[in-house]
Amino acid sequence: MQAAAVRLGATATVEIGSDAARAASYVITSVEAARERFAELRDRIDDFDPNTRYRFLAGAFLSADWYVRAHQFRRCYSQQLAGLFQNWDVILAPVVPIPAPRFSYLTTGIDGDDYAVRPLLSRFVQALAPAGLLILAAPYVQPSALPVGAQIIAAPFREDNALRIAAALETSEFLPG
Repeated sequence: MQAAAVRLGATATVEIGSDAARAASYVITSVEAARERFAELRDRIDDFDPNTRYRFLAGAFLSADWYVRAHQFRRCYSQQLAGLFQNWDVILAPVVPIPAPRFSYLTTGIDGDDYAVRPLLSRFVQALAPAGLLILAAPYVQPSALPVGAQIIAAPFREDNALRIAAALETSEFLPG
């Protein structure tokens, strides 16, 4: 991602996302998914993959208070991140902290430590989802490497900036070399 940012002329680094944002996202999506799928969960629970089944069930049992708190956090977080666009047109972030893993991989190494793959696949996306900003995911292809997913986060009503950056990332114009 660093190479893509440099080739695109990035001028600064900002830190966005947080464990609180991921938690709020998890609460909101779990509750809303459980509500949408409640009849199916009740009548055909065995039809669900275990990984989604337990998330839906957790959402069905979360209190309304947690759901309301997650939305309150979402409003504040959205305003905080929207403020970043007073200084920048777009923010470029990775989709995941690792290159695309093989489907069969359950763990992966990062800086000498082993991590479960599944939670890593939503880590960065979940941290930005509650902000309600326009986020476009695009591949950044590097020679002799797997593609890296880039999140292009644009200011409200500036889809044109996100699409322009996505198009640039998908062309050889910005390939390292």
